[in-house]
Amino acid sequence: MKRILFLFVVVLFIGSQASAGLEDDLVLYLTFDNVKNKRILDASGNDLDARVVQNVNFVEGKHGDAIKIRANTEDCVNVPASETLKISEITMSAWIYRENWANGSGYWLDKGSYAGPANMHAYGMAVFQVKDVHWNIGDLINAAKTILVMSLGSNGNHSRLSVSIPSLGKRTWHHVVGTYDGAFRTIYLNGEVFFDTEKVGFEPTKVFADTNDEDLRIGCAKGKKQYAFDHGLIDEVAIWSRALTESEVRTAMKGNFLAVSPRDKVSTTWGDIKRRTVGK
Repeated sequence: MKRILFLFVVVLFIGSQASAGLEDDLVLYLTFDNVKNKRILDASGNDLDARVVQNVNFVEGKHGDAIKIRANTEDCVNVPASETLKISEITMSAWIYRENWANGSGYWLDKGSYAGPANMHAYGMAVFQVKDVHWNIGDLINAAKTILVMSLGSNGNHSRLSVSIPSLGKRTWHHVVGTYDGAFRTIYLNGEVFFDTEKVGFEPTKVFADTNDEDLRIGCAKGKKQYAFDHGLIDEVAIWSRALTESEVRTAMKGNFLAVSPRDKVSTTWGDIKRRTVGK
């Protein structure tokens, strides 16, 4: 028993050292493992609990539980509008899954990308099939049929970073992150830099401030129900009010990255240790 307790304390210490930086400027963290009635508890400590509205199932995810969007709708899982969600630098992070990535386009994060007022900015991330694209994405299109989209800016005047990807495969999980540091945007795919606007010579952009008062939607997009993440799975949704570094993105990718949960300190951490130990 003493040995188990010792190992538990050592794991806690190492975990806290590894993830300490990820707690800085963390705005929202939904693991989908802690749910009360129709509330998905926010593990960031900011009490930005999400509401299950409709067309959502809880299923086995990448790390613990995840949500599955069942149909096209404007509302599915919503985080009520909050001043805490109004930020001028950002990291958006999530694990996403589809049986077949060639089927359909959809947002897994959306804060008024289509519905916000013209003078208030929005943010979101999505995957699109080329056949569904209705805006000019310029030279980034190639022979690929699928693109990742990071959307920042005001309604009708978005700065969309749209990056072609060869294939996401079938029945696969992918970790997708979009960051903006106040000047440059970066998209990470499965822990690696996939596109960096600074490295390829883009000019700095100042398109993101005065965020709108829309709810943050997980798996849906207000005003565009056809862009729901229909029949897709979403896990480990997190938002920071700063741009994470590449090493931090890789740490967040491992899941359950908070060494101590603000809501359930000992049980959450101990439960995570047990999950990672079973079967080894």
